[in-house]
Amino acid sequence: MSLGIYIPKTDPLSCSETERVVYQVPKTTAVADASLKILFEKHLSFYGKYKSVSIVNGVAKVMLESDMDSTGHYLIFATGCQRQSLFEPVKDTLLQYPSIKSVEFHYPKGKIEF
Repeated sequence: MSLGIYIPKTDPLSCSETERVVYQVPKTTAVADASLKILFEKHLSFYGKYKSVSIVNGVAKVMLESDMDSTGHYLIFATGCQRQSLFEPVKDTLLQYPSIKSVEFHYPKGKIEF
């Protein structure tokens, strides 16, 4: 099956802009999870490791393994551009699914506030 994944644009000045790329994956009903696995493995690994997603009342709760990026810096202290480069691709990818209305980021100890 085909999944549309929104990835960060390659232009370093376009922090919040994304572009759609289509990936072929084995058929699944867990499209949000499959989409985020691809997105984090191939495009957002700098921002940490994706763990899971749960969808409750239209809110996609994206669980990361930590509230730190791959260099050990806390995500809450990321620059505005870095935060947008993480949030926008995830938001754009998940909001394409009708059951999702908003996106939150979490880690095992709580919610990540940007």
